[in-house]
Amino acid sequence: MDDALAEAQQGRVMAIYGRWGRPLGLGYQRAITFSWYRGAIPDYEQAALVVDVDWQYKSARIKVDLCKVVDLTDADLEWAVVHELCHVFLGGLVDAHRLKVDRDAFRLIEEHTASTLAQAMLWLREHCTRTTGEDEDG
Repeated sequence: MDDALAEAQQGRVMAIYGRWGRPLGLGYQRAITFSWYRGAIPDYEQAALVVDVDWQYKSARIKVDLCKVVDLTDADLEWAVVHELCHVFLGGLVDAHRLKVDRDAFRLIEEHTASTLAQAMLWLREHCTRTTGEDEDG
C-alpha cells in the first residue's frame, strides 16, 4: 500500500470518527488515539479495526488495518468504527467479566457503564438537535 492510499484510508476512518466521536462525548471525556497498520493488526489478523480500552483512565487506542479498510464500503466502515466506539464504553464491563470481579464490584462497574452510555446518548441528542434545529420534542 503506497502512502497516498494509506493517507486516503486514514482520512476515511477519521472522517467517520469525526462524525461520531465528539457527538458521543468521546472527545470530551475520553482520549482516543489511533494506530495505523499496513497489514494485519498483531493478534487480530482477520479484523479491520480493534480497540484496546483503559476504561479506568478514560482512554482507548483504535488499531486499524488499512489494507482491510480499503476493501470496505463507506457504510461498512462506518459500522465498524461505531462498533469499536461502542467497545470503548463497554471496557469496564469486559474487564470486570474477564477478571471475575465479585458481584458488588461488577454492579458498580455496570452502573458506571450505564451512566457513561446515558451521558453519551444525551450528548448525541444535543448534537443532533443543534445540527438539525429540531426542538426537544423532535
